Amino acid sequence: MAFPLVERFVASLPEAARPAFEPSAELEAQLRELADQGEQSRRERDGARASAPPFDAETFVAAIAERLPDDATPRALAQVRPDELELALACGVGDNHAIAALERRFFGEVEGALARLRLDRSRLDEVKQTLRASLFVSSGEGRAPKIESYSGRGSLGRWLCVTAVRIELMARRGTRPISADDGLLGALPAQRDDPELEHLKSHYRHQFAEAFGRAMKALDDRQRNLLRQHYLDGLNIDRLGALYDVHRATAARWIARAREVLYEQTRDALRAMLDVDDSTYDSILRLIQSQLDLSIRSYLTNSD
Repeated sequence: MAFPLVERFVASLPEAARPAFEPSAELEAQLRELADQGEQSRRERDGARASAPPFDAETFVAAIAERLPDDATPRALAQVRPDELELALACGVGDNHAIAALERRFFGEVEGALARLRLDRSRLDEVKQTLRASLFVSSGEGRAPKIESYSGRGSLGRWLCVTAVRIELMARRGTRPISADDGLLGALPAQRDDPELEHLKSHYRHQFAEAFGRAMKALDDRQRNLLRQHYLDGLNIDRLGALYDVHRATAARWIARAREVLYEQTRDALRAMLDVDDSTYDSILRLIQSQLDLSIRSYLTNSD
């Protein structure tokens, strides 16, 4: 039996992930459902617009596959947001209608994230314009628009907020130090449907910043360099492997271990600092896990 979507999907996966995705009618149906949702998203946005680009299901599932990590399993497909990925892909090819739709849908969240950095209106507008250029315009070096790096898993709005916050933190890097209130937890966008998260951020921001700073200092030089090269310089595991003359899987393990050390050290430092019950402590651990990547970027941005 032929499975055309599975065939295109598996061919587009990272080589290390391919054995986990056995061709089957079930996988074909799952991919078809994702593609149908992506196409429905385009139809709802574009309506009868004559210039709307056609939707190609095989290209769409290939885009999903290309964005999966080396250790992906079929469970990863449950995390895909086909409507948001379709929108991002359309923006990436310069569809102005899609770009306008993305701004209408998500730039309110972006402004909310930037407001936590206490920007005035003029600076906020500057950051948004820089964000637009980064997201939708190819660089002079032939680099693809940044919107194409959205993985399709997790909230596109939150990804945009993190990107905008990083732009501002990078801009401040050579002008003034970033306080704990500006960076780390304080720079993250609000999640209006998660009052527990907002409570934890409000009450334990400074303790987290102190604990995370201690954890970063506990890393060895190679671990800090790896994280800086990965999170700030944008080197993927292939380029890191070439730089250190090791296999890409080894580079991936090094990064994973550095993140693990950061989590464990931050966890232990907070445990020593805070007098809270087990339930609150468990919630704080979930907060650390959910925001570790942005915390790494923010700390490294402002530590040089």
